[in-house]
Amino acid sequence: MSKPSILKKLCFRIPAATPDAVRSRLIRSLSRWHFEPQKLPDEEVLASTLILFESLFRIEGMADVIPVDMSVYLSLRDSL
Repeated sequence: MSKPSILKKLCFRIPAATPDAVRSRLIRSLSRWHFEPQKLPDEEVLASTLILFESLFRIEGMADVIPVDMSVYLSLRDSL
């Protein structure tokens, strides 16, 4: 699978308060070696964290190993 199709799938996976353009930028940033979360505003650090967890849950069998559903992370985001 090519990078653009992976990015496209991740960009629209979680209906988030984060605008699509920001979410796309964060995904591109996360895919680079020089990702610098300390330079991001708090809400983008949180959005980046959710993107990482979302990526983990996309790995085959990972949802069986991690005893927490993705909805828990989404409700955490909504409560912040």
